[in-house]
Formats: sequence, structure tokens, C-alpha cells
Amino acid sequence: MSQGEYELHRTDSLCPTPLSRLFDLVKSNRSTEIRRLVNEHGKALLSQIYDHPFYKTIVQIACSNLASQITSETLQTLIDLGGNLYSLNEHFDNKQCLHFAAESGIPEILKVILRNINEKQINSQCDGGCSALHCLVRFSEKDDDDQEECVKLLVQCEQFDVNKIDDKNLTAIYYAARKGNRKVVSAILNFSYHPVDIDTHKFRGKSARDFIQEKQLYNGSLPMVDDSRHANNIDPINVLFSYLNDLKEDEFVRSGHLSETTANGDNGRMTLLQLASSKGLTNAVEKLLELGAIPDKVTERTPKTPIEMAAEEGYYEIVKILINTTSMVPTKALGTSLKMADVISVDPKRDYQRCCELLLEQPIDINSVNNESILRYAVCYGGSEVTLKLLRAGASLACKNNYGIMAVEEIDSTTMEKHLDECLEVNLDKNVEAENFEAVFNYKTLMPPTKFRASNKNKEVNSFSVPEDLEAANTLFKEEVEEFTLEMEVVNFMSKSAELRHLLTHPVITSFLYMKWLRLSKFFYINLAVYVLFCLYLFLYVFMSYNIESPEKSSPNVTLTIILSILFAILCIREIFQMFLTPNTYFFECENWLELILVFLTALILFQKSPSEFVRKQVSAFVILVAAFDIVLMIGQHPKMATNIVMLKTVSCNFLKFFLWYAILIIAFAMSFHVLFKNEDGNESKQSNKTLDVENEDDKEQDFFVDPAVSLFKTFVMLTGEFDASDINFNKFPVTGHLIFALFIFMIAIILFNLLNGLAVSDTQMIKSNAELVGHIARIEHITRFENMFLGKVIPNSLLEYFEEKCCCVTVPLSKLTFLRPFAHKVCLFPRYLKGYQLKVLPNQFGRVVLPNENFIDDDSMDTTCINDCRYIYLDRKTVKRTRNLIREKKLEIEKQRRESSIEQKQNEIITQQKQQIEEIRKEQKIIMHKLEAIINNMNSLTH
Repeated sequence: MSQGEYELHRTDSLCPTPLSRLFDLVKSNRSTEIRRLVNEHGKALLSQIYDHPFYKTIVQIACSNLASQITSETLQTLIDLGGNLYSLNEHFDNKQCLHFAAESGIPEILKVILRNINEKQINSQCDGGCSALHCLVRFSEKDDDDQEECVKLLVQCEQFDVNKIDDKNLTAIYYAARKGNRKVVSAILNFSYHPVDIDTHKFRGKSARDFIQEKQLYNGSLPMVDDSRHANNIDPINVLFSYLNDLKEDEFVRSGHLSETTANGDNGRMTLLQLASSKGLTNAVEKLLELGAIPDKVTERTPKTPIEMAAEEGYYEIVKILINTTSMVPTKALGTSLKMADVISVDPKRDYQRCCELLLEQPIDINSVNNESILRYAVCYGGSEVTLKLLRAGASLACKNNYGIMAVEEIDSTTMEKHLDECLEVNLDKNVEAENFEAVFNYKTLMPPTKFRASNKNKEVNSFSVPEDLEAANTLFKEEVEEFTLEMEVVNFMSKSAELRHLLTHPVITSFLYMKWLRLSKFFYINLAVYVLFCLYLFLYVFMSYNIESPEKSSPNVTLTIILSILFAILCIREIFQMFLTPNTYFFECENWLELILVFLTALILFQKSPSEFVRKQVSAFVILVAAFDIVLMIGQHPKMATNIVMLKTVSCNFLKFFLWYAILIIAFAMSFHVLFKNEDGNESKQSNKTLDVENEDDKEQDFFVDPAVSLFKTFVMLTGEFDASDINFNKFPVTGHLIFALFIFMIAIILFNLLNGLAVSDTQMIKSNAELVGHIARIEHITRFENMFLGKVIPNSLLEYFEEKCCCVTVPLSKLTFLRPFAHKVCLFPRYLKGYQLKVLPNQFGRVVLPNENFIDDDSMDTTCINDCRYIYLDRKTVKRTRNLIREKKLEIEKQRRESSIEQKQNEIITQQKQQIEEIRKEQKIIMHKLEAIINNMNSLTH
């Protein structure tokens, strides 16, 4: 597409967008209308990125795609209105307007940019280290006088560094000479404000001077070799970067340009320490740190810290050096190392596994890395030991990445079980059978990462600075403590995961569910009591006022009507709240549909005036059944009744699935019976006289196959064994009728019905065999539903955020509030009810729970148990038993390790003693040998 063909069209509306209007105005050089449009929509219009095919701001488009069509006045108008000349374009190698203007090769456009640009930004580089002159020489499609004029504009600037090098350690004149561009080479050498270096930077042994002479690109006299090399010494930072790019570490360390002043130098893209760290130059890093280089200094173009860049490349020695210079290791550094942990490098200087080990030994915020989960990297790449190490350090299993995936979704069951065992913290040096022996359940890793909301900014932050005013500090701390989160996400996922589901019986999980149920049980009982009361009054109203023979002769009980209306209003409000709080799941639950049907039928009973007996009888029958079903399902939410309800639901669903599949045969048999056994004589005799008419009516009642609907109903009844074969007329088709009827009995009544019964028995036995697990799963579903309701939002976030944006006077972050927020602390265990995400238990005292403050009895938990009398909470027996067994296993494991260690220590002592004995024997041997030599020498002297 040529530059003159760029057009924007809006496809979703007849009206053009402000962006497309601005584009058209810039393209047609209408400066006055541009000012009016920007003033109308704000300066933010100039910073918005255009979609395909541009992916640039309007100023960047004016400097590149429309450079040949617009005037300098139009570009100046955009700049005067607030157009950003320094924004980096990620789609185009982080180029700025200066690079786009130079690459376009239009002198008038480049003049405007140079006139308005900050002097410090004139040497800015894009990816690859390209300066504006590099872009002009390497990427410009022009090769004419305009390009030459653009080169002159750049090199004549006093602040422009004509000898700037890119990542390949090459200058712009080198590329121009290699391409054989005579005009550009001549312009640089003739008009450069600074001396030009054409000798220092080489590629494959050739410098710019070699290409110029070889291709005869310059008619004048070239700079002398000494003068040319001296030109590069004008900027010592350039020299140092050139050493690092060429991996000349020794020259860099010995360079006279390296000092305390230049140690923190940068080339606009990265610092010397960043480049040395990314290149793996250990000695250079040590020298820079010795001279006072700031270890965490970054540039706007390269926001990665030196330790991150070293970890990304696996240079463990540099990571080890930089670790000692920083108080807090950046989380990204660990994340990068974990992602590469399974990579084996042939370079001995690179070892990603070693980098991980070094970083894991340092303090690090493992739950926050720009919505990326460090724990998830460890699970996927680091292995079980690294995962357990992060979990011991407090990594959250509920931490999510950008796609909403939690770390627990990737973890294997063996690692998870080991971690849950470690979550039971005990002091095994004490007597585990002592009455006051204490066990601690640590739930920290099961909870989402803690987030705080600072009052002065009205937004969530991960850290905060303590105000100077103590009262303000206390207020801030109080607000942070009151921050609640969903606590069931990890456990809820485990209940749905086939691999992790069996771990729901672990004492850490069961104790958590038990305490969570204690917090929620009061709401369950209140909800159940209100609903049962509503049903009782509904039944009374139906039998006393609604379902009577002559409703017009009796007036309804006013008191009963008022009470039922109040309870009905409460039920409606509850359903509306549930519908708004959990809209994604509300209409997928059977209980909610039953409650909606009950609401509808109750409304008919209360508000429909003078219903007919036909309506009253049917509505009364249905409302009694629906209310009874709903009560049964609601009682089934209790943990002790959950298994029975699950059996009912499972058997019903599976029965229905199989029954629907075989319903085709049942319907076929019903239609066959209708065709074969329909009594056609009854209709003829029906018209003879009234006496016979009454008799025929009685016969018709016995004719169950008179029409397809009645025939289908009779066939379904026959499934239960009520065949009434004596009433079936086999006379018309005796052979066919008996044959099809016998086939029905064999295929449907015997085989299919027993098959369905066997399926029900199988499901029941399977549920009973996993009764405890089924009960936990049902409890998790109910607790999660309650938690989502209390911590959910009645109004969607999008509407709240829109209201916050439009109403600047609102200082409260509405999108962070929930309608039932005042009750959240009665639902959540952390951080107020159980301090430090821990539960202390005395397993040898029947699992008595030790609350954070035993003297204070929290009314939240006491109302639903006997704690007002006994003042203590006790875990269930199975949890206590499993806890004690796990403690004994840990004790035995520790004793086994100690025995093995003791045996090993004794073996080492024996080996040491043996070595000492051998050494003593050797010394004695030497002494004996010396004595023998002396004796032999004496004897020899005597003989001589």
C-alpha cells in the first residue's frame, strides 16, 4: 500500500470516530479543524494508538505514513496541541517520532522534529541500538537529495553523536559505506559537527575507511587514522559500550574511561551494568559495582534490572554477585529462572538451575509478579522440591496468572499431599501424647495473596508507606485488616479435580471446612427456619382459605394473609439478591428453578382474584409438591444430610438419562398398543341410546388405548408391573397382540426396568463407599455458594466503574464494595477471626480449638454450637483421629531419621577412629624402621 492510499473506514456505525476524523483532517492539512477537534475531545486523542494497518499514534503516523502528504505546519500543530514525540512504539522496535521522521526521508518533517525535540533525546536509540541516523541510512527507502538533506540536518546538530554505535558495535557511516551510498558518506564527512570515526568499528576485519576506499565513495581527503580514532574518544561512554558489545572484558576493566563518574552511565537504552549482566561479563560487573554502580538502576527503554537480565541468560555467577548488593530480589528474576529451569546449556557460565537455587535463598515477594504466578512456573518447570520450597516460603496456591489460572490447577497430587502434611505444624521434641500438646493448621497457602487498599489512593496496592501521623497509620492498618477475599477457591477446585479430590479428607482440609461451616451455619439455619416457616404458612393458607369448596362465601384469614405476604416478600428479595450476586450460576441450579416456580405459584395464590376451582385445585397440588421438594433439598445442604441428597440427585439424573435414551422403545410400544387394542366398537354403540351410553362410558374408562396420549400413559404405568392384562382386548389380533405384549414385558418390564434398578443400586453403593468424600464435596459447593453471595456484587463492575469515572465527587471505590460487605467478616475466617492464617488445636483434648483470644468468645461462632455453655469448639472425630495419626507418622519419621543419622554418625566415628589407629600404626612403623636402619648402620660400621 502506498502512502497515498491510507484511508480509515468505520464499519460498526455510520458516524466516523474522533480518531478517523483526526486522521482525515491531518491528511488534508486542516490545522484549524484539528485544533477544534482536539480541544473538543481532549489531548488524550493524540496518544491513542490506531488499529491496522498503522499501530501508531497520530503524530507517529504524520512522521511516517503521511510524511509525504502533510505540511510542516500540520505537524507543528499536532506538537503544539500536546503530541508526544517520545512515546515508544512497541510494534515498531520501540521507535520514537525522531526515528520515524528520519526513516521517512522528508527534510521538512525532520526539521520540525529536531526543532521541538529535547536535546537529551536526540541520540535516543530504538531496538537494535539504532539511532536516527542508523534508521535513515539502513531503513529509508529513499536514495535522493532528500535523504542527503536529512543526513545534513542530523549531523550538523551539536548534540547529535555521529559516532553512535548500535548493538553490533557499528556506526551509521559504516552501513552507508558498505551499501555504497556516496551521497550519505559525503554528507556525513563534509557536514558533521563532530569528527567522524571511520576506523575503530569493524566487521569481519573491514572498517568504514576500507569500504570508502574500496568503492571510491569520497573524493576529498579522509580523516587521518589517529584523528579518526581520537574522534571516538569524545564520548567515553561510547567507548565503554563498544568494549562490552565486542565482549572485550579485559579492555573494559583496564579502560581509563571507566571511573566512578561513568560507572552509572547509559546510552539511552541500558546502563553499563545492565549490558555487562546480559552479556555474562563477570569481571566487568564486579568492576562496575566496585566503582559504585547502582545495582538496581534501569532505563525507560530497558526496565529490567541487571539481576533480571543475568537470570534470564542463566549467568549464575553474576546473579550471586548481584544478590549481595540488593535487599529484595525482583520477583521477575525468579520467574524467568524457573521458566528456564529445565534448560541445560552447553556454556559452563550458564546454569538456570543454579540461578533458581540462589534466588530461592533470598527474600522475595513470591505472590506478585504482574499477574504471573511464580509458584505456577515452579510447578511446570522447577519440579517438586522447588515447588515445596516456594510453598514453605508462603506462595499462594490461589495466585492467578493473566488468564485466571491458579497454581493449584497444575500441581500433582503427590506434591500437594506432601505440602498438606507440612501444613500441620507440630513441635515433635515435645511429648505428642501430652494432654496440652498443641498442633497448628497453617492455611496461608490455601488463601489468595493478601491485597491492601490504601485510603489515600482508593485502590489496591501490595505495599504501603507508613504515614508520619500515628493515628493515620492506625487507620490505614485497620482498613488493610478489613480486606476480605474468597477463601474457597483452592478447595473448590480440588473438589472438582479427579486427581486432587481424594485429598479433601486430609485433616488440614477437613478442619478448614469444619471451621468455615461454623462461620456459615447460622445463616443456613436462619435461611432454613424462614423457609420452613414460609412453607407452613403457605400450607395453612392453602387448606384454610384457598382450597375450599366455596371461596366466595368465606373471607380469607387477614392475619394469615399478612404473615404469608411478608414471608413471600422476604423470599422474593432473597431470590433477587441471589440472581444478581451469582448471575453466572443461578439459572444452572435445580434448587433455584424450584424456588422460582414456588414464587410464581405463591403469587397466583395471593394475588389472583376469584380463581376457578379448576385452577385452585391444580395450583394447590403443585405448590405443595414444589415446596416439599425445596425443603428436602434445603435440608440436604446440611453436612450430615448431604450424602442422602447426593444419592437422590445422582440416581435421579442417571435414571432420567438412561430412561430418555430408551424412551423411543416405550413410545413405540405405546403406539403399537394403541393401534392393536383400540376399542372401535365403543364409539358406534355410544350413539344408540342413553342407557347404553352410560355403559359405554364405563367401558371407555377401561379402554386405556383409546387415543395415543392415554395409551402412552398406560404404557408408563405398565412399567411398574400393573399390566391389567385381563382388561386388554386380544380378540381382534390374538397372535400379534400377545406377541407384542410378551415382547414388551420381556424387553421393557423385565430387562430395561431391572437395568435401571441395577444402575440405581450401583450408584447408591458407589456413593455410600465414598460417603465422606461426597459429603465434603457437597459441603464445599454450599459454602462456596454462600461465600460468593456475601462477597459478590449486586451491580456489575462495569457500571460501577463507569459511575466512578463520570462522578468525580464520589471518593469511595464503588467497584470494590459489596452489598453484603458488613456481613463479610462473619463469613471469612481470615484475617480477623483466625490470626496469621492458623488454627491451633489440642488433639489430645478431643480436638479442642484454641482461639486467638480464649478470653473473648466470638458471637459469630458461638451462636450455632453449644459454645455459650461449654465455651469451646471441638473438631469432628475423624479429623482429630487423622490429625493424631499424621502426628505419629511425623514422629516416627523424625525418629527414623535421627536413628539413621545416629548410625551414620557412629559409622563416621568408627571410620575416624580406624583412620587414627592406622595413622598411629604407620607412625610406629616409621619409628621401628628408623630404629632398624640405625641398628643396621651400627652393625655395618662394626663389621667395617
